[in-house]
Amino acid sequence: QTNRLFGSTIPSISQVDGTDVPVFLTRIIRQISSSPAHMATPGLYRQNGNLATIQSLRLDIEAGQLDRLDTVTSVHILTGLVKLFFRELKEPLIPWTILEDLVQVLYQAQAE
Repeated sequence: QTNRLFGSTIPSISQVDGTDVPVFLTRIIRQISSSPAHMATPGLYRQNGNLATIQSLRLDIEAGQLDRLDTVTSVHILTGLVKLFFRELKEPLIPWTILEDLVQVLYQAQAE
């Protein structure tokens, strides 16, 4: 199943996984947040990891090899995978209709 994760939608991934949150996302966030060293890293989610390594892991993950995440020692590779996942979603995490409603609420609040 190519593009089961990257380039898909949260609902379709969750349906395949049988969970509310995709298994990949739960696993990688847990791996990042469970390490005090990772959490104390300056530039967490801001610094980029090695793109070739991230793309290689992406292919492994798409092939169902989530265990490859356990071999990653660089938090920037892990956060790079998270950022890539969200960037490549077919639909934005916050749908445009909701975003438009939020902007309207903001304008109304500023007018008061």
